[in-house]
Amino acid sequence: MRRFARFVVALAAVSIAALGCERGPNEEEDAQRRAQAELKVLDKLQISEKSENVLFTYMDQSQNYQTVPKAEDVPDPFRNDVIVVDLKLPPEQRLAETKVIVADLNVRDENGDFKLRIEDRAAFEKALALKRQWRLTPTPDRLAQIDPAKMQQLARQAAQPSDKIVLYSTSWCGYCRKVRELFKAKGVPFIERDIEKDDEAATEMQIRCAQAKAQCGGVPVVDWKGTIIPGYDEPTLQRLIAALSAAVPAPAPPAAPGP
Repeated sequence: MRRFARFVVALAAVSIAALGCERGPNEEEDAQRRAQAELKVLDKLQISEKSENVLFTYMDQSQNYQTVPKAEDVPDPFRNDVIVVDLKLPPEQRLAETKVIVADLNVRDENGDFKLRIEDRAAFEKALALKRQWRLTPTPDRLAQIDPAKMQQLARQAAQPSDKIVLYSTSWCGYCRKVRELFKAKGVPFIERDIEKDDEAATEMQIRCAQAKAQCGGVPVVDWKGTIIPGYDEPTLQRLIAALSAAVPAPAPPAAPGP
């Protein structure tokens, strides 16, 4: 009898706990609310070259964070991934604990404001550190380490007209995978060069970006027959793919059977 009583008490406790769980906050709904709140913050932000009371934080080549009060103070090689904090926002809306608001200072919308996105802080900082660690940013010190004879050879090659489409990538890069999948889906003939596994490919990419004066802050970089496209710029790639498809002559119709 005592065992049965203990069983009933235990069962009641489990039932109460289960009811308590059912009444607790729904994790999925919480995540949706947080995402909506983040989008509202992003919609309110309008940050441009002239914005005041904004802090711009970038990671230099030594993997140290530097904070400056003006966008123009961020060096060219590091303008792709800049954490922005609008001091006019109340602290609870700055997403400073687990999220960061990131600006690409090389991309502006029709109003002249920088393109913004929200990133997970830990993942963003890790990815940025890897970029600097693997020297994917074309800084002067990186170019200075290239063998002068090799640089001259590659520079001469880069100056020549090209009829090839080259994707510079790494194995871990998600946007590189997107470019690769897009090219394969559209039947685009291309050459892929992994800059981690091929030092010459990394050097070649740096020189081509420097010659084109392109802000190649990382991979992917596409060399489309001499036109350098840094990052996953899908509208530009789709436009070039459409032009390529239009230039390919249609196959000749089969010959009519003889009499």
